[in-house]
Amino acid sequence: MITVIMLLFLTILLLCFFVVRLNRLRIKHKTEAAFEKASSQQHLSKLQELQVKLAEYEKHEASRISLEDNDRDYLKELLVREERTRIAQELHDDTVQRIIMARFRIINAMHNEEPSSVKDQVNLAVRELQLVVDDLRFLIDNEVKPVFETSDLVLSLKNLAKDYNQIWLGKRVSIEVINAQKQFLLTSEITSELYSIIHETITNAIKSSVATDIDMFVKWGNDLTIVVKDNGQSRIIAEPGRGTRNIKARVIRIGAEMQELNTPDGYKLTLTMQRPI
Repeated sequence: MITVIMLLFLTILLLCFFVVRLNRLRIKHKTEAAFEKASSQQHLSKLQELQVKLAEYEKHEASRISLEDNDRDYLKELLVREERTRIAQELHDDTVQRIIMARFRIINAMHNEEPSSVKDQVNLAVRELQLVVDDLRFLIDNEVKPVFETSDLVLSLKNLAKDYNQIWLGKRVSIEVINAQKQFLLTSEITSELYSIIHETITNAIKSSVATDIDMFVKWGNDLTIVVKDNGQSRIIAEPGRGTRNIKARVIRIGAEMQELNTPDGYKLTLTMQRPI
């Protein structure tokens, strides 16, 4: 009987021990869990702080880079402006004055000459030199020439053909306008660029080939298509010069498309310009 009581007592004692031990483990687990939770929250808080600092740094870095880019752009613009001013001064103080002097020399040389076809041509050349000076002054002031602000492209090209027919004796420059009723407006800048491209093309045909005929076709529609072709036979062997490079640069600048066909039978330039939106 005593043995049974002792065993029962020991069993109860062991149970109490296990209960106490289990409670301690449970408390320890809760404590560790709470510590881990607090530690995780602390790490999360630090991570959020780092993310905020990183975002601020990235924003600051983007601002710094933007400022540097703006500074570089401004410096480029300043250098271009200074270089343009220098070129404008050289044009005004040297080139323009030399043209004016040459014009005066021609006027003085022809002052006492009797009226003749030669004198008429010289007078035309004198007036052309004055127009060159006037155009240079607009270039120096970085302004569009009035002719491109008050007249359309077709009228300018017709005047160009007329001028060349007066000086390119025995030869012909013609212009044909197709679908004139569909003509749309072009900006003065685009008109000026197209005119310069066509003018340079005609000049190249005259000086770099044995062409006797130059034909211009201006076709209006959904797009503007301009074709300039000549019957020259030596242009194919001519080396491309600054004028040709300038033509391609102008084409790119106004967003046009350009095609060339250069054969022993003549040269053909095709320009396509989309209707402005």
